[in-house]
Amino acid sequence: MTDSLNQILASLRAELADLPEEAIRRTIDFYEEYFTDALETGRSEEETLVRLGGVKEIAAHVLAEAALSGAELKPGPLSLTGALRRGLRGLAGSAAKASLVVGAAVPYSLALGCYFLAVTSFAVALAVVALTGFGLQGMPNADAMSRVSLAGVGLLCAAAAIAVGLGVWTAAGAIGRVTLKALRRGLRREREAGSPRESAPARRGKLWIAFLACGLAAGLGAVGAFLSDLPLRLFSIWNSMKPADLVVREWTYAPEKIREIEIRTMNSAIVVETGASGEKLIRLIREEPTWLSGTPVLENGRLAFREVSSGTLPFMDFIARHEGMTDVRITIPRGYRARSLSLGSGSGAVSVAANAAAVRVENGSGVIRFESGGATRRIRAFAKPGHIVVGGKIQVSGAYESGSGSLVELVSGDGTIDIR
Repeated sequence: MTDSLNQILASLRAELADLPEEAIRRTIDFYEEYFTDALETGRSEEETLVRLGGVKEIAAHVLAEAALSGAELKPGPLSLTGALRRGLRGLAGSAAKASLVVGAAVPYSLALGCYFLAVTSFAVALAVVALTGFGLQGMPNADAMSRVSLAGVGLLCAAAAIAVGLGVWTAAGAIGRVTLKALRRGLRREREAGSPRESAPARRGKLWIAFLACGLAAGLGAVGAFLSDLPLRLFSIWNSMKPADLVVREWTYAPEKIREIEIRTMNSAIVVETGASGEKLIRLIREEPTWLSGTPVLENGRLAFREVSSGTLPFMDFIARHEGMTDVRITIPRGYRARSLSLGSGSGAVSVAANAAAVRVENGSGVIRFESGGATRRIRAFAKPGHIVVGGKIQVSGAYESGSGSLVELVSGDGTIDIR
């Protein structure tokens, strides 16, 4: 080996210092043989080096190909991006670089999109676990089977999300490997000497074990989910089905003891109506499902009722955003006029067809119906972005005001107000 060749190989070794010693040794041996073969054909080391573009360009190609090989072995969005950057940097020819950029852009973008979806699926799994834990905290310890059902639903959903994430991550890795192989071929085509060929990187990791674990967890979760009727109850509420296990409760009051009435529900409908002829008492009739509770309180002439969660259903504050199929009904004797009537529901419909000196009705969604019964009233209504219907005609504006006399205020967050 000549001194010139020793100097070239020493410089190349210095440029490849970041690579493992085994990779450096293979590269040095490859180029030592290449230069020796060139000498036998009558080409000097300097001429051969010029044809190869110099030591730095040789090193750039070797480092780029090593980065591509490493990214194939350890797939992921960061390793893929880094390998592509190094691979393109290792291409000296602008035409080759441009063609490979165009060729790699679509699979690279697709791989990154798959990685994003996979990470999103894993995040969903974590969110499901957190929400399940939060829901379990709010449920009574005595209702053990419902707690097991909620844990089963959470386990089933989390396992499914993880399985989807693993599948999409695997697909992203496969797409990334195709992209990296295309760049490696491009690097080899541009080099006159090529470079020492690396054996195909071994596929490490046993994804099938992870998929099997997800399947077992999902099966266990499915069994636990149906150990109680919790999923059925949640399904019936969300699909506006009338509960089968309702308990109807009724309270009666002498009208002279009540001057003000206030009713608040989570998602039950509120109906205030005038009783039949001869009715002498104020009646409050409530349809009570197992997941809601509430008892009216009469104090200092004020009848107040507030519907609250009984704690048997998790996430009731969220579920209550959906209109329920239970009623709280108040029947008022003819001729009776309360000083104030205040009604509110999170998402239930509210219907008022009875007289009171002052009326205020509000809800988050659902229909508000008010019947004046021919009495002169000053009505203020606000429904944005819902509709206001007066006498069967839709008002263009989200606000309406008319009339004179005692005040009626109707406010809906996202529902329709029907004034008759």
